[in-house]
Amino acid sequence: MAGYNPTSQNQDPQIARGIIRESIAHISSGLTNLQAAMHSVETLKFHDIYLLMEDLEEAFGKKTFVDAAFAFLAQRDDAGRLVSSAHATEYFIKRMNLSYGEAMDRLRNAESLFGKDVEPDLGPPPTPEPESNPEDLPADDHFAESNDAEEKAKEAERKAREEREARQRAEREREAQERAERENEAKARNRDKIGTGSIPADVLRMIDFELKQLDRYAKPGRHELRSMAIDKARELSKSQLKTWLRRAIRQANANAVMPNGERDHTAQLAKRELHISEPDAEGMVSIRGKLDPVSAAIFAKAMSPAARPGFDREETGFDDTRSLPQRRADQLTQLCSNFMTSRNPNSGLSSIVVSATRQELENLSPDTLLPTDTGIYLTPLDLIRLGAAGSDYLCIMDDTDFQPLALGRSKRSATLAQKLALIASEMVCSHDGCEVSAMNCDVHHIVAWSYQGVTDLKNLTLRCRRHHGDNNDAQDFRHNMAHAARCPDTGRAGTQYPHEVGLRFNDSVAAQQSAHHKLKTQGPPTESPPAPGDDDDGTAQPDLFAPA
Repeated sequence: MAGYNPTSQNQDPQIARGIIRESIAHISSGLTNLQAAMHSVETLKFHDIYLLMEDLEEAFGKKTFVDAAFAFLAQRDDAGRLVSSAHATEYFIKRMNLSYGEAMDRLRNAESLFGKDVEPDLGPPPTPEPESNPEDLPADDHFAESNDAEEKAKEAERKAREEREARQRAEREREAQERAERENEAKARNRDKIGTGSIPADVLRMIDFELKQLDRYAKPGRHELRSMAIDKARELSKSQLKTWLRRAIRQANANAVMPNGERDHTAQLAKRELHISEPDAEGMVSIRGKLDPVSAAIFAKAMSPAARPGFDREETGFDDTRSLPQRRADQLTQLCSNFMTSRNPNSGLSSIVVSATRQELENLSPDTLLPTDTGIYLTPLDLIRLGAAGSDYLCIMDDTDFQPLALGRSKRSATLAQKLALIASEMVCSHDGCEVSAMNCDVHHIVAWSYQGVTDLKNLTLRCRRHHGDNNDAQDFRHNMAHAARCPDTGRAGTQYPHEVGLRFNDSVAAQQSAHHKLKTQGPPTESPPAPGDDDDGTAQPDLFAPA
């Protein structure tokens, strides 16, 4: 099989397509044969094949570049349109069965290798010098008596200041230009290294993750340090590489200076973050994050009462057996509860909504799991702790067509009652296969407000931000884009795709926990729903509150 120079960017596309087709056929056939051969585990010997398997692992490292190149093509050529989306991520999720995280990793790597060149970053202008105060000038009777001499002195000072500013501006431009050139040269080196060598995708993913801690004006910059890390990956293990890279990042951040010669005092603030995981097999959620010094001081002060046992108990002599971490967890819960009840108490923002059928409520057991609009399942005991034993809102589900009672008509913004009804009906985004919880969804007009659509429950559905943005409000299938619609027979909201008869509905596991679905299937499921986040493959789950 003939090849071609991988460093050239001007290969004949027909030759390239032929090589891609033939290569994939060989790889597919080879892996099928390899899979069949590995069934002979009873007779094979490790020492007979281990060198071959090491060669295979090395070869798979070349797929990192292939994935990045294909991701670049998908982003550039609008691959999302194939699945009625404006986002290339949807193509990878729906057609290649990748997770959202893996799709984003490939697209980010594609941008790092093939994206636009780094532009010079001039940064903010230098801090202006304080203007001279005439009272601070040395006393001089002759100077004070001569207005003409005073004006000339002011003019000379103004010209000198302008010359200094011009020199500083030229220096900033030169420094920014040189930095951009260094970054672009390193970017080209990275493209050659990954395009002609081999680096495992998980190693490159680790490198890029660590580089997120690099300051904006760090020296060396992101692409330069990435190039150095790729070189180090050939001689260090993954854990050793991480240790080396973290030290290099600390040093680069210590060297960070803006083009104006000053330190960037906002660098720490830009790194603040908070992540909340999906519930694990027991329904527990993990929290991790990083706070800037000011936020950390506020947080530490707010959590300080938890240092004292019994801090949240009015009775005296209370024997508090909770550990310090447990008291801190309780204090955090109390702080969040206080915030929810003090902000917009009548808007529903402080309410946690549970979707359940009457039959479920009549047959509650201590182990019953009820879905909420947060994507977290709660037991009856959890509801009592939450203070939700008495319901503030009642959403009536019609037992004939299983639709919530329609409420409200004349306003563009959905009322709280309408939102509650939608949650009971849908529980998650109504786009097929989506499991984004109702809390992170928008209320979408099926017939857009701009097309005289009314704010009636039958014209509303839940859509996450990503699928809301993909909706074609004109409903004309332009650019192969789909739109939300409601089935005239069942009244259920779904998605109408181009060139398809009928709607696609969301039958994901999360969607099946809505009261609507349970009524439609005539009663609660025989078994409790699978615990959220209980994945067979043990892979990390996405951030529960990440934007869709």
